[in-house]
Amino acid sequence: MLPRMDFVLACLMTCIICLAAPVVSSGVSPAAPAKAGDTAVNVPDPNLRTELRRLTGIPADQVLYRSDLAGLTGTINLSNKNIVNAEGLQYCRSIESLYLDHNYLSSLPDGLAEMTHLQVLHMQDNEFADIPTQLFTLENLTILDMSENPISSIHTGIAGLSSLRALILENCRLIQFPAAVLALQLRVLDLSGNTFATVPSGISGMKKMVILSLRQTGLTEMPGGLSALPYLEQLDLSQNNITELPGENLRFEQLQRLDLSGNALSRLPDAIGRLPRLKELILDQNPLTRLPDAIGRSSLTVLSVYGCRLNKLPNSLGQSESLSHLELACNQLTYLPANLATRTFEFVNLDFNFIDLTPGSSASIILERLNCGTLYDKRQLKPVRGLSADAGLDSIALSWQAGENGQDGAAAWEVDRYQLYQNRDGVLDLLVESGTTAYTHKKLTPGTSYTYCARIVYHITDSVSGLDRTVSCDTTISVSTRPSAGPGTTAKEKPAPAFSVPGWPIVLTGLAGLGLIIVMIVWIKRRF
Repeated sequence: MLPRMDFVLACLMTCIICLAAPVVSSGVSPAAPAKAGDTAVNVPDPNLRTELRRLTGIPADQVLYRSDLAGLTGTINLSNKNIVNAEGLQYCRSIESLYLDHNYLSSLPDGLAEMTHLQVLHMQDNEFADIPTQLFTLENLTILDMSENPISSIHTGIAGLSSLRALILENCRLIQFPAAVLALQLRVLDLSGNTFATVPSGISGMKKMVILSLRQTGLTEMPGGLSALPYLEQLDLSQNNITELPGENLRFEQLQRLDLSGNALSRLPDAIGRLPRLKELILDQNPLTRLPDAIGRSSLTVLSVYGCRLNKLPNSLGQSESLSHLELACNQLTYLPANLATRTFEFVNLDFNFIDLTPGSSASIILERLNCGTLYDKRQLKPVRGLSADAGLDSIALSWQAGENGQDGAAAWEVDRYQLYQNRDGVLDLLVESGTTAYTHKKLTPGTSYTYCARIVYHITDSVSGLDRTVSCDTTISVSTRPSAGPGTTAKEKPAPAFSVPGWPIVLTGLAGLGLIIVMIVWIKRRF
């Protein structure tokens, strides 16, 4: 599976590019000496007090003054320090970046307006129930990350953060899309892990948006207003319940990365292959059986369709001039397009499909000719083999060969179960699920055709990569029950005629022959 992009890193990099802001230093300037009339600082939290003394170089037996804290510049990292009370931090008015992740803060002190140089504030995994209103006066704040806090709503005062360009509220407790953020000129917005199911049409007004993540938010459809964002480059809609992508919602002119993994998509529109700047398309773990032919004519460099139900690849993949990374592991592929052999790839993963790689097979010849930097293809599974049916008048007995378990290094696969379905006009009805390789379908109609789908399900694990999933493959057979004897008749055995004696005609024939011989003998004696 292709590695996922670190979203927070992407946020930071994008903001730096957009704002052309210099990278802040992690160094701390020496503490300034106390001046006449300076004020001592009260820092109630012992853990925070210890850290501030360490940063300023003021020993525990000396008074800590406001001027000491005002002399701190650059970046201060106070993450994982078990801080409960932030009182005293407001005097660090010259710092540019502040990290308070993984503490126990639920509020901030007054006076934060004096921190006029603060541009980056991270407070992940604390105990804030909302975004503190004290932050709304920070006119130079450009990046705010308050992920993993129990925030359920956002105050409209956030609109006062006129310089804010990146807002990250991943895995909070928002139950509806925060309308207050629509007034911001954001470049980056991450609301992943919240549950609000719908996105207001007003999002189309966030014209400066570059990166948007709505991963695992309960969406059942792709928000229509997103295609109106002219500068959107990265869109994450993964881990939702989206079942369909209307082509009219795929009109992104600048989109470069689209993540739709973990949804319920069974098909894709051709429009997805016509996005002019799309480079990465992630479709992992969707019930896709086909890819549109237009994908092979797109500008994609990375295509990941890991863990879907693909049983066929479009021939256009072998015609793509830009595709370099192809992730197809854990699907239901049984063959490959012949023109793949003419392509050059940097990475291709075909492991855990059902491709026949025996020497001389078409797939083995294609892969021998394929020019690929890194190729994974040796771990192939076996489909249902030897599927046969014995039809009776009102029953059909089906049987098949047992599958094969295997192991290759840290990876192992074993047959988990078999499933037998009856195909009723494209709808699969489960007949049996078990570990056996035979089943008799009874109470059928004579002279009727039936179609069955035998599915083998493998459980795959890899102790190194952490892979733990199931992969299946279907084999189909059609068979008809025997016709009945016809209207008005039955298949019962006919009774023997009355008074019949087995062999009686033979006895009569024998006696007639014997009489003829006696007559001939008497005639001869009289003549001679």
